[in-house]
Amino acid sequence: MAINAVLTSLLNPLLESMSIFWFVVTISFIVSLITSIVYKYTTNQRMMKELRDDVKRLQADFKKSMKDQQKAMRIQQEMMEKNMKLMSHSMMPTFITLIPLGILFLWLNSSLSFVPLTEGTQFTITVSFDDYVGNAELVAPKGIIVVDNATKPVAEKVDWRISGEKGEYLLEWKVGDKSYTKDVIIDDGKKYSEKIKKVDDGIVKTIEINYKKQQVMNLFGWKLGWLGTYIIFSLIFSMILRKVLKIY
Repeated sequence: MAINAVLTSLLNPLLESMSIFWFVVTISFIVSLITSIVYKYTTNQRMMKELRDDVKRLQADFKKSMKDQQKAMRIQQEMMEKNMKLMSHSMMPTFITLIPLGILFLWLNSSLSFVPLTEGTQFTITVSFDDYVGNAELVAPKGIIVVDNATKPVAEKVDWRISGEKGEYLLEWKVGDKSYTKDVIIDDGKKYSEKIKKVDDGIVKTIEINYKKQQVMNLFGWKLGWLGTYIIFSLIFSMILRKVLKIY
C-alpha cells in the first residue's frame, strides 16, 4: 500500500532513533498539536467560547433550581440544545482528521504491537490445519535453524520452534503436494513481519508467528502497550495545548 510505504519511510527513521516509549510520546504530541491547530482554525472560536460559557452558566442554574422541577427541565433542555450546537460545530475538524488518524493508527498497530524477533532468540510459528491426515514439513532457508523436528504429523495446531540470524526470510511448509509460505523478519529490535497469514484452502487455515506483546510503559504495575500510552499522553498534551493556544 502506497500510504503505508510513505508512513514507513517517514516514521521508521524516527522510531529507530529512540526508544518505543519516547517514539509514542513524540507521536502523541505531534498528533495533539496538529489536531488542536486544525480544531482552532476550522471552528468559530468566539462562538465556541460563548456556547461553553452558556453551558457552564446553565449547569450552575440547574443545580440551584433542583427543587423547581419545571424550571430544572427547561434549563436542562436549553443545555442540551447548547451542547448539540457545540457538537455540530466540532464535527468539521473531526471529519478533517478522521481518515489521516485512522491510517496512522493502522500503521502504529502494525509496527508497535509486538516485540520483534531478534537474532539467536528462539520463537515458535503455529500452523492451524483443517481436517487432514499426514505430515507437514518445514523447509528452512539458509540462516534459519529448526530447533525441533522439521517434519511433524498434522494436528489441529502444530508448532515449530526455530531461531535464526538477522535477515528477512520466506519459510516454506510442504503438506502433501501443496506448499505454503510465510515471511519472517529477524531484526535488531524495531521491525517485524505480519503476525498472521490466513490461507483457508481446506488444508491450512492460518500460519501465525507467536510474538510477545510489546510493553511500552509500566504505570504502577499497569502494563500498557502503544495505544494505552498514546491515549494517556495525548490527553495530557491536548489539555496543555488547549490552554496555551486558547482553544475553546
